[in-house]
Amino acid sequence: MLRFRFALNALLLAILTAGCTDVLGPGYLSIRVRNAGPVAFDVATLGFRDQTVQYGRLAAGEATSYRSVRFAYSYAYVEVEAAGRRFTRVPIDYVGETPLARGSYTFEIALDLESGELTQRAIRD
Repeated sequence: MLRFRFALNALLLAILTAGCTDVLGPGYLSIRVRNAGPVAFDVATLGFRDQTVQYGRLAAGEATSYRSVRFAYSYAYVEVEAAGRRFTRVPIDYVGETPLARGSYTFEIALDLESGELTQRAIRD
């Protein structure tokens, strides 16, 4: 009886935590960030249509782990904190854009400290 309870509890725990992972696997949209510039990011955040994801610190050239996103286009709202300053790139609109297909993508973000310009591009992995 004790084994049955243990097995039942383990099964319930597995079911309840199944949706708590950041990468949900095939059929979902998973996005990571790669710092493609020479400046370390103290915090990198991407904003999608109905979701904001904070990716945290990123050294130059470093990439984060994948995070699950419900919906995204090939570009997003980007906010980076670096060198004691905050930099943003805000999309004007998504008119005519096609949503990203389910799968894994890397958003490469680069910051030019001198001009304050953030650039981004999405690459399907």
